[in-house]
Amino acid sequence: MIEFWFLLILSFALTYLIMPRTASKLRSSGHVVLDMYKLEKPKIPTNAGAILFFTAFISISSLPLAMRLINMLV
Repeated sequence: MIEFWFLLILSFALTYLIMPRTASKLRSSGHVVLDMYKLEKPKIPTNAGAILFFTAFISISSLPLAMRLINMLV
């Protein structure tokens, strides 16, 4: 059960920290498209899904190391 919470918290924290900076860099470099599902049609950054994939990959990849460290401490 601790593995689930570790993955959840780590994925959320990484996404929360990385996404705003990445979105602003994507906007400044011109990687934006119109949001066709909203009435105002704001410009939103593209490739944000890659950031979500990256943070999920990092958190799942770090799970074995984290579990070893937790087992050493317990």
